[in-house]
Amino acid sequence: MFIGNKYKPILLSELEIEYNNISENILNNKNFVVNGPRQCGKSTIVKLYLDTLNYEYTLIDNYNESKIDLLYKIDLITNSAISFFNNKKCIILFDNFDYFDECVKTKILKCKCQFIIISHKYININLNIVYINSYSNNYLNNLYININYLENNYYND
Repeated sequence: MFIGNKYKPILLSELEIEYNNISENILNNKNFVVNGPRQCGKSTIVKLYLDTLNYEYTLIDNYNESKIDLLYKIDLITNSAISFFNNKKCIILFDNFDYFDECVKTKILKCKCQFIIISHKYININLNIVYINSYSNNYLNNLYININYLENNYYND
């Protein structure tokens, strides 16, 4: 198992950088795009913010699913009353947006509910964009070295 997957952050305080504009967009009911290189933590960071802000979310990332099924799922989630009964707001996360069919992309952009698009490619649409940088190699190396020492009891009691 890749050590980055094993030790991905579970609290916002574990992030080297906090992205205040993510929470501002969420709290102001804005739809926006989270953009950055592959495997830099875009989805993880967004989920941490949603959990911290007490939001429910539905992740749609299966771009290989049939167009009809995807469109049906979007309609179903958009008209759901579950978040109302749980006293939480619900947001739809569209991960790997660039791979969806154009018809599905158009439907997503016309959604009446709040959504967040997660993409590693530049998207030319009229939404706010939050860019997530990759963590520096020095930061990750130090983090993994410290974890290795702690796991293998290399520290003094």
